[in-house]
Amino acid sequence: MYKLASEQEFEYDRESAVIIDLNNGEFFELNEVANIILSGLIENKSIIEIQNEITAEYDIPEDTVLNDIKSFESQMIKKGVIVVQS
Repeated sequence: MYKLASEQEFEYDRESAVIIDLNNGEFFELNEVANIILSGLIENKSIIEIQNEITAEYDIPEDTVLNDIKSFESQMIKKGVIVVQS
């Protein structure tokens, strides 16, 4: 579904993640939930799989998680961090 844009580097483990823009050196640190979402998106997990993973680990209502996933996905597309795989 998605892949990391070619000018982005994504370094992550279970607890932390950083996105580095190779064009300008900017970087973004992600919290644990954002890390799960982004890694899930680039690993081609479905939105429901990502939602289930988050709700199983954190005490967050499903509708809140779903809205957060969709919002984060949209932000990552707009910022050019992820692109649709062809």
